[in-house]
Amino acid sequence: MSREVILDSKVEAAIQFVEKTGKRAAIGSLEDIEQIVAGTAGTNVAVAAAQK
Repeated sequence: MSREVILDSKVEAAIQFVEKTGKRAAIGSLEDIEQIVAGTAGTNVAVAAAQK
């Protein structure tokens, strides 16, 4: 993804977290916390398998 694209600050923070830690980041509503933790709801940001 090109960094020239203007990203929402939450998404940009999630990308930075993933780049620094190699762990998954999730963005979503607290109402959906169980599904977000399970990876079935919200926006999930992770390192691509080819980059691991």
